[in-house]
Amino acid sequence: MMMPMRLDITVIQAGRIMGFTSKPIKDPVLPPTAISEKDAMIRVEEQAGAKPTSAQQVGGKWRPVWLIGVNGGDTFIDAATGQKTQPDK
Repeated sequence: MMMPMRLDITVIQAGRIMGFTSKPIKDPVLPPTAISEKDAMIRVEEQAGAKPTSAQQVGGKWRPVWLIGVNGGDTFIDAATGQKTQPDK
């Protein structure tokens, strides 16, 4: 018998899968966003240029996070606060 699973797949701009996880958990409840995807893109483009989207655990809590690929690595912007953040590993 199959169980409900949460699948998280991260695909980079080149179309390759960068990460994959599966967990038997309920969908997270996220706080409302205070910054739009467009505003997040503008903030990141001011720093380097790129593209976002996902929800990540930060400090053990689920947060709406824009994943922005930039030269030399990725930048994570908390969509609820507009601040740079680092998801849990």
